[in-house]
Amino acid sequence: MNIIILTQPLGNNYGGLLQAFALQRVLKKLGHSVLTEDRIKNFDKRPIWMKILSRIKSIIDPYYKTEKKVRIVSKYTDQFISKYIDRTEPVYSTTKEELQKYHANAYVVGSDQVWRPSFSRGIFNYFLDFVNDDNTKRISYSASFGTDIWEFNTEQEKKCKDLLLKFDAVSVREDSAVALCQEHFNVKPEVVLDPTLLLGLLIIVKSLMKVAIRPIIQVR
Repeated sequence: MNIIILTQPLGNNYGGLLQAFALQRVLKKLGHSVLTEDRIKNFDKRPIWMKILSRIKSIIDPYYKTEKKVRIVSKYTDQFISKYIDRTEPVYSTTKEELQKYHANAYVVGSDQVWRPSFSRGIFNYFLDFVNDDNTKRISYSASFGTDIWEFNTEQEKKCKDLLLKFDAVSVREDSAVALCQEHFNVKPEVVLDPTLLLGLLIIVKSLMKVAIRPIIQVR
């Protein structure tokens, strides 16, 4: 199966990169052909006062991510992305024309805080608003709102609810997300492991299989 993963833009967030790598690796181990969308951040449309506030914070906060610090970190995270995460071509649009060429049989949304409107510009994309083919699987894996407080406005809630009801499988990574989905989307998702933890399970399963098969090999 050809699968495309949608997650937060691949940048210099270590946790975000690890979960992106892990989910792709696990799906590949299951025998699928997998690409992660190379989502390019939209142009900074923050109000001018927020940009000024960020500038002030960069001066007074020693831990704030300045452009210089980001460049230093990106030197290594960019290498990791290039080496370990198979990506689509860069995607700039919210209509996702760039993804049509891959003929995906399924889209998987997750992990990370993909369902947090304040973090995810183009929030409807993370509910697969661009998928029009009913034969294409729609799946969320370990999706997160990043908070137990509802942040969607009325328009976002209605549209995302309609979109989520079209999903073939819905899972989240927190119990609080289950409550939010039930209350606002009328959907009860499963709670699953973060994909980074699945890598350990794969190792355990492989080890158990070797132990189980060894006696058979010895008998033969």
